[in-house]
Amino acid sequence: PTQFDKFRDFIYRQSGIRMDVNKVTLVSNRIRRRLRAGEYTDFDTYYKHLTSPSGIGELEQFLDAITTNETHFF
Repeated sequence: PTQFDKFRDFIYRQSGIRMDVNKVTLVSNRIRRRLRAGEYTDFDTYYKHLTSPSGIGELEQFLDAITTNETHFF
């Protein structure tokens, strides 16, 4: 829960998107994909990199992974 809250707050600060508490599975699964892609050892290591000055390049990848990329109304 603490890790989810950190990421949830970070997502809101970076994108304005509020992630409801019931989205923990969705968020964690999408973060896991980024962990594997970057060979990070765990959520805390990834969060530290993401929030560091050297993580700016990963930020776009992270936000793309978290958000819905395309929607269609009709």
